[in-house]
Amino acid sequence: MVSEQQFPGAIVIVGTEGQLGKRLAALYSDIGHEVVSLPLQSGADLDSLVTPSRGKPISLLVFCDDYSGDDDDAAAIQRTNMKAALERLAYMPFRLASLLEPALTEGNGKLVLLSRANAMMERPNDAGRFSERPFRAAAHALWRCLSIEWRDKGIRCGIVALADPRDRDETGLLPKAIAAIGSQESPVTLRDVNGGNLPW
Repeated sequence: MVSEQQFPGAIVIVGTEGQLGKRLAALYSDIGHEVVSLPLQSGADLDSLVTPSRGKPISLLVFCDDYSGDDDDAAAIQRTNMKAALERLAYMPFRLASLLEPALTEGNGKLVLLSRANAMMERPNDAGRFSERPFRAAAHALWRCLSIEWRDKGIRCGIVALADPRDRDETGLLPKAIAAIGSQESPVTLRDVNGGNLPW
């Protein structure tokens, strides 16, 4: 069994147009959970996007994003690159979480952001990443804020950083890592799939 935790409400996986989101949705569906899949596309009408999730309690809301910014020299980055990465990696997850907050509150749910270990800001990482890495870090900061603001509503927040979203063995550990996220994590910490704390 992938996960011993049973979620009485819906599980919403955002980002199911990518392989990571598809795999996670399949893992939960295969063990009998009700899964609502939402594609995450830049420029989408976010209010319309959440329509399939409305009217039912949400026990788990997970953001999976296979987005990869250009590995460019800082001097080559243009405003359009930065704006697209900011919208995709920071604004869209924050906005969708806010739209679905009433359903999360009703479901006493978990709000989970899947990120990447190479988005940490306290150690050298891959060269470049100027159009991706800072905005994943911005999303981490937003999740820390939400973990404080929404804790009295019973919403538990978590951030799980993957070393390689394409690694099936690593993604297979996600349900267990998500199940381990508890109400005591406020403010939220950044963790790997084995539960180890990571630097910001």
